[in-house]
Amino acid sequence: MSTVSLKDTITMVVSTSNRHASAPRCEEKFGSELLYHADEAGFSELRTSTPGGNVLMLAEDLSS
Repeated sequence: MSTVSLKDTITMVVSTSNRHASAPRCEEKFGSELLYHADEAGFSELRTSTPGGNVLMLAEDLSS
């Protein structure tokens, strides 16, 4: 049986009502860097300032 190796990479997904407004705030408060907005998919991806290639994804909450 194979073993999953996570190494140092973590991806965290956060639900938000407005990811275009939330992304600059994440850059300012957490020191992250916007990689791209995937408008057709409803998410944005940011690189965190921690080592290991960690990613923060903002998912648009479309239920409201």
